[in-house]
Amino acid sequence: MLISKIASRRKTIDDLELFISEWHKTALIYHEIDSNDISVELEVSINNSGRTRKHLFEVVIEPDEDAYQAYCPDLPGCQTWGHTKAETLRYIKEAVELYLYDLIADGKPIPNIGLVKAKPSIRLIKTEKVAL
Repeated sequence: MLISKIASRRKTIDDLELFISEWHKTALIYHEIDSNDISVELEVSINNSGRTRKHLFEVVIEPDEDAYQAYCPDLPGCQTWGHTKAETLRYIKEAVELYLYDLIADGKPIPNIGLVKAKPSIRLIKTEKVAL
């Protein structure tokens, strides 16, 4: 039983190391939608326990008095702030990374909100929403 728990823990650590190493290979591209608000979709493929799932997470960046705040509506409590939009976008990428890292470490499922069926890949992209 103890050997099984140790092996299971080692597998989790290996998965986390792969997740973090692959995450940092990603690129972030974004375009400003307007001068007051940014809506970003993070497309993330996660290889966990041999299964790859792709998720889209919306991120909202809003101006504050002297800074910008960002949050991910699909991940409760996943929020941050920065002095510039670029800095805030970088910080929210890290916040989403840590949020997902903690879910995997705790053995909790990644929310199925935004689950996308697609071929395996690891990317972080921003897509622009166009007002009609």
